[in-house]
Amino acid sequence: MAVPAAARTPPPPWLEALRARASKPSINVAAPFDPNHAIGLIAAPWVLSQTLDYLSGYYVPSAVPHAHILDVATAGAEVRAWADEARLGATPIAGTRLAIASGLSGDVAWHVRFEEAAFADLTVFLADRTVILTSHDGVIPPHLGLARLVRNRLSSDWSLAGGAYLHAGCVTIGGVGVVILGDKFAGKTTQICELVSRGARFTSNDRIFLFPNGRVVGLPVSVNIRPGTLERYDSLRAWRSAGLPNPHRVGMNVPDSDVSLSVAQFADAFRATISPTAPLHAVVRLTRSGAASTQSADMEGSKLVDLLASSLFDGIDYSQPFWPYRRSDTRTVAQIVETHAKVACEIDIGEGDIGACARLIEDLLTDRARAMRG
Repeated sequence: MAVPAAARTPPPPWLEALRARASKPSINVAAPFDPNHAIGLIAAPWVLSQTLDYLSGYYVPSAVPHAHILDVATAGAEVRAWADEARLGATPIAGTRLAIASGLSGDVAWHVRFEEAAFADLTVFLADRTVILTSHDGVIPPHLGLARLVRNRLSSDWSLAGGAYLHAGCVTIGGVGVVILGDKFAGKTTQICELVSRGARFTSNDRIFLFPNGRVVGLPVSVNIRPGTLERYDSLRAWRSAGLPNPHRVGMNVPDSDVSLSVAQFADAFRATISPTAPLHAVVRLTRSGAASTQSADMEGSKLVDLLASSLFDGIDYSQPFWPYRRSDTRTVAQIVETHAKVACEIDIGEGDIGACARLIEDLLTDRARAMRG
């Protein structure tokens, strides 16, 4: 993210103390599909434990040398006072309750975020590591701040290496991946709940990477569940009560009636297995036309290209717009799908049963599945 010249400031006093912190990682982690690309983590033991729990299933301990070091620290009174002054130059982040101010102190770039008037976090890019400063009584718990750093740092690297970053869900059935796309309120989350309740493995509810070799990789993003879906599944009953703590909604314009679960909480609710990666097999677009029954139709050509174009993210994390990102070419992504997916179809749920849609998706993986190429 470019730093405006006006935002260049002398190094604040707290910066030297931050540089002087121990910089040896407590542990290295890596995605199982990319085991040689490790991230070193520095955190207090209790923060590290909660972070690893949150990332469980997606990133595992690694013995290989780290490519980056990520550090979480507490924002003390000196940092908070400095941030209050920086808040005067903050600008709103669209679609959230957050605002962000960015600058350059000496040779160090920093980005401080606020939720309304409250300090949220401060991300500092030192030469040897990236540090996020949070507060124990703040709106972003330390373990979530560190978990997001891990996810965004690796996502940035994967996008620059040619991975396509898509706003899509994915489940794994019989060892192969079914990518699920659709407009807002099309029922993606409910459909994923239904498939997982029927034995599918969970890959991601909201964000995936698609690589040229046909590999789908899910990201550990909180699962936002609306009241109607909460009421549908007994396994989600424990999360229905209003007023439960919900740190996963931080900064988002999400109604208080919604519940956001970590991937681990979601998987535990359904007693499901997390499968963070799978070979691409099917791409399914969900729609709702109001028809009386669930219907499907093949999807190819310009319709598929347009769908993929609308599903590509414009950045790694719109609430942290400072991560380097390369948006994939739409036709290249369409070629990956056409090469590796056996099925690409549009399913109109209409007013039909969500279970009927799940059965139709499961049928795509049988010998009766209709291949895109004859």
